[in-house]
Amino acid sequence: MIILLDLNGTIATDGKIKEGVKERLTILKERAEIYILSADTSEL
Repeated sequence: MIILLDLNGTIATDGKIKEGVKERLTILKERAEIYILSADTSEL
């Protein structure tokens, strides 16, 4: 399984990862390939 996620607005706000996302992604990566995409051009 492949999961595509958008960075800003989905798993992050203003370039900051939302609370709990890291833990959930750690669990998901055991079951799927995870790709994080972003069209945001601001620095993180």
